[in-house]
Amino acid sequence: MNPHQLAAQVRAIPGVAQVFPAASTVAELAGSVRHGTAPRESVELTTTASRTELAVRIAVGLEHSTADTARRVADLLVDSAPPDSGVTVRIAHIA
Repeated sequence: MNPHQLAAQVRAIPGVAQVFPAASTVAELAGSVRHGTAPRESVELTTTASRTELAVRIAVGLEHSTADTARRVADLLVDSAPPDSGVTVRIAHIA
């Protein structure tokens, strides 16, 4: 599972306007502002001895249902992860 490949798959889902890092650090955000770039799209992937967690933040286009879009993103992540993984989809913005 590559977090950046997963982000590209999330970005391709109808309704997803943008993918944001699940947890942006202040340094990442400051660097993005300084260089005029967007933070790199990524799905946060955390693996422990007993569980894998996937998390992502997205922007949803106004013409799409936020709930349906979030559900499609969650379904993609669940299907991409090992059994019994945790998945979190946060809506960061409705564009």
